[in-house]
Amino acid sequence: MLDFATKCRVIRAVRNWTQTDLGKAVGVDWSTISAWENSRRRRMADTTEKVEKLFKESQEEIMKE
Repeated sequence: MLDFATKCRVIRAVRNWTQTDLGKAVGVDWSTISAWENSRRRRMADTTEKVEKLFKESQEEIMKE
């Protein structure tokens, strides 16, 4: 099972997104994504749900390839 920081990186890699792109998708600044990916900041429940949804979608994208 992947930790949250790794999930963020996987989502970005699969979708070829920048930290800014992922931040826009979940409603936070790129610096927040950076802090999550480096385990320097905790995430809020509402953004966690959005990232989890994106991760599920990203897993589905990986499975299609």
